[in-house]
Amino acid sequence: MRGIDVTEAERILCGVLADLFGIPEVGPQDGFVRLGGDSIIAVQVVGAARRAGLRITVRDVLTLPDVAALAAAARPSARSARPGDDDGVGPVLPT
Repeated sequence: MRGIDVTEAERILCGVLADLFGIPEVGPQDGFVRLGGDSIIAVQVVGAARRAGLRITVRDVLTLPDVAALAAAARPSARSARPGDDDGVGPVLPT
């Protein structure tokens, strides 16, 4: 991302992908699938993005062509007032 103007969302998502793939750098034009991503990693991307303040879906990660498009689709994530609120972890009540 040297010398390239990037948005904050692009910066966050590039960092998330670089961390998850264990590579030094990901740019806005890099695509998740082209990097070797799969559905398991896509779920991890969504969780890491959410912790960083961005809301995206697994479908977004798997279908959008590159980080720039994913960043454009991302929305700010409302932080939970209490840890554990709607974070997908914890007991599930029977229906």
